[in-house]
Amino acid sequence: MRRIGLLLGPTLCAMVLLTGCSASAGSEEWRLRNLEEGFLQFKEAERQQEADMKDMAARLAVLEERLTQAEERLLAFDGAPSSAIPAGASPFISPSAGTAGMGTGGMAPAPLSASASEKTAYERAAKLAMSEQYEAAREALTTFLERWPEGEYAPNAMYWLGETYYGEQRYAQAILTFKDVLAKYPTHHKSPDALLKIGFAYDKLQDPANAKFYLQSLLDEYPKSEAAAKARAKLRELGQ
Repeated sequence: MRRIGLLLGPTLCAMVLLTGCSASAGSEEWRLRNLEEGFLQFKEAERQQEADMKDMAARLAVLEERLTQAEERLLAFDGAPSSAIPAGASPFISPSAGTAGMGTGGMAPAPLSASASEKTAYERAAKLAMSEQYEAAREALTTFLERWPEGEYAPNAMYWLGETYYGEQRYAQAILTFKDVLAKYPTHHKSPDALLKIGFAYDKLQDPANAKFYLQSLLDEYPKSEAAAKARAKLRELGQ
């Protein structure tokens, strides 16, 4: 009997994995899996709260520094003769303010053209993810999915969104994102890859039971996929 239970086929496999609903009435295994989503969301919220606190502290430090600089410029203006002050100058605007947020050489990164094709936008975002520029990739992928939610490359974009979390070792959020791929696009060629990464992420979270479950589910539902070979190798490594 296949480990994934009495599913109705690969089309429904992802939905079952996402919601944790029972494969058979009273199944203890599936009851436990129903608790899984809440635990993952709790872990991600906990991590996000810690990151937000660090980000807030950094922002406050920058704000304090800017206020100090503004006070110093104001004092300088108070003590300077009026003839020495350029017309229209303000003590509250830094000479470098016009280049804030720009890249090397003061050149701002080129914005995504409104006329860019879906394919071009996707390739640009995926390239950022592949080059491990995870934050920039996540922003580009999120923008892409907002603009083309039903587009041809939407499944791929959502998969790479999961990869940005995985690359940053945010494994709980990666799992939730990869499960979105399975729920929305169960027949897409990225679904086996998403299942594979779910198994890998659980292994990283030191949860071998769930790692084995999802890797075996990949073999059961997508046995001929390229990801299946990697799943078999990982299961051997995990002692199954």
